[in-house]
Amino acid sequence: MNDLSSIESIITNLGFPILVALFVLYRLNSSLEKLRTSLDKLCTELNNRELVLKELVLKVDYLEQSVYRNSNIKRRTNRQ
Repeated sequence: MNDLSSIESIITNLGFPILVALFVLYRLNSSLEKLRTSLDKLCTELNNRELVLKELVLKVDYLEQSVYRNSNIKRRTNRQ
């Protein structure tokens, strides 16, 4: 009887906490993987938008040069 209570005590005091810790680690790992995937997608989207913005700036600059070239108005050049 004493051996059975010792085994039960070991399972209760060690087994259950270890099992819960492993479960939490598994869930945390899957959550971190989802977060990593979302951040990768966000990074890609931001890079794509940065490229589009650069293209737009170039087009606006070109159009601005065309307008000022065809008129007698001096172009402002206060860009940094």
